[in-house]
Parts: sequence; structure tokens; C-alpha cells
Amino acid sequence: MKYEDNNIINVSMGPLSYTYTVAEIKFHLANNDSVGSEHRVGGESFPGEMHIVAYNSDLYNNLSEAKREVKGLAIIAVFIEIGRDHDKSFHYIAEQLKWVKDKGKSRRVDFFSFDKLLPNTSEYITYDGSLTQPGCFETVTWMVLNRPLKISRKQLTELRVLYHHRANEPGLPLSINARPLMPLNSRLVRTNINTHKRSRLCTMEKEMFYQVNGRYIKLR
Repeated sequence: MKYEDNNIINVSMGPLSYTYTVAEIKFHLANNDSVGSEHRVGGESFPGEMHIVAYNSDLYNNLSEAKREVKGLAIIAVFIEIGRDHDKSFHYIAEQLKWVKDKGKSRRVDFFSFDKLLPNTSEYITYDGSLTQPGCFETVTWMVLNRPLKISRKQLTELRVLYHHRANEPGLPLSINARPLMPLNSRLVRTNINTHKRSRLCTMEKEMFYQVNGRYIKLR
């Protein structure tokens, strides 16, 4: 899912030293609920994971250029969990999926509210890592939110209509598009989640903002 230029959304502050402009939203999932996410919590996977991909618009011209360069990308990762109700914001994406299950097809998503798609949290963990798709460039500041996006089982099923489109098996349904779990390799993982009782002492809190068409949405 790609953003058009007239709907600019910027991400800044928090662990970021630059302003990043949202370019894509990607969904990772599998054909069963036990796997699908590219990050795990306590060794447990989620049925899916949404990635909001933004490029460093202070230093680079576009996503293609930035993904190969230092501090090029920021990706907000949101776990997808099955809930009882339809998510109203995700509905506008899900209802278009049946039209784009084949490679090369596209569909415009109208009435889409970016900020309402995000879970109501200001807490996350962050680390410097790589893209999870070829060529796995080490240019990404990851921010993994501590609350999931809850969608209905029907909405998750609608995500699973996509096809691999391999040359020898063009009609094979997508089984999994999540990268296998990789070791941390001594990467430093930081968080603004304060596990201690609040006091006048310094906490681990940092501030992060979204800018949506000129308005900032505070994440803290």
C-alpha cells in the first residue's frame, strides 16, 4: 500500500534525529494464526504484523534512494491480533483487497484515517536493524509498538486472498510472507516503557510525533 504525495504524513522525534515521510504500509502474515509476525513477544508470534514504512525526507529524495543509505528508513511495526469486532479504519483497506489479489493490480483506498489505524499507545521498543526483504539493507530504525491492531477474523481472512505469483505456480495462495526470526546480533534494544513506579526521578520517556497534513499527533 503506497501513499500519494498529496497525503503527506511525517514521523519525527522519539528515537529519530530526522523527519521521515510515510511511503508505504505493508502487511506480513501467514495462512494460519500461529505464525505471521516478524517480531515476537516472549517467543510468541502474532497472526500478522503491519509495517508503516517512512523514508528520511531531510536527507533523501524518495524511498528507493533512502533504503540504501545511513538512517534512511524508519519503520513502525504493529502486531495484528484477532479481536471480536471489525476495525473500522482497517475496513477501508480490507474491502479493496479482493481487487488486488493478483500481481500488478492496484486500487485506491478512500476515507482512510491513518491515525485511527494505530493502536492507542505511546509506548514502544526501538532498535537499529535491517529491512526484512531483499536486499536487507542495515538502514532501518525500528519502532515496535507495545499494543496490537485488533481486527476481526473475517478481516484477517480477507488479507489472506493474495497470491505468490511464482513463475511455475501462478495460482498458489500466499502461505507466509514473514521473514524467519533472526538473532539480535548484539543490537541495542531501547524502550520508553517505564516499568518502575512514576516519581520525580528521570524516566525512560521520550517524545514522538506524527504529522498528518500539518497537524502533529503526539505519541510521547
